Amino acid sequence: MLRHRILAIWPPMTLMALAFTLAQFVPLPLSLLAAAFMALMFFDAAARLDEFENAVSRLRASHAPQALAGVLAYRHRGSWCQREAVKAAAGVFGLRREAAEALYDRGYRWYHFLPDGSLRRNSPLLQVNFWTDLVGMKRT
Repeated sequence: MLRHRILAIWPPMTLMALAFTLAQFVPLPLSLLAAAFMALMFFDAAARLDEFENAVSRLRASHAPQALAGVLAYRHRGSWCQREAVKAAAGVFGLRREAAEALYDRGYRWYHFLPDGSLRRNSPLLQVNFWTDLVGMKRT
């Protein structure tokens, strides 16, 4: 299970390591920006771990986990980090391939890193829901 947890958070942790490396070689103002990005990726990793745990519990409680793996993958398709977290959760039950195929069938490929719609006028990067989900806050 630890292996799957690591698979769930490797995208934000990798981005955090890259920001840390970049911060070592740039001037101070850019280092501060890289530090802010590192903090953001830390919160993202915590949110993805929470998403992983929720997906595992839903799959465990399901009577048809094969069907639910594809549904969960589609529901959490918004960003690369979310897709990886759900694929890792499906991998706990040996369903990683089914989740990956469900995403592939809907047009998601390995190079889709940016959140869906981030290059449009109503970008999720400008929405409150995106940021509360990123840091793992639950809105009531």
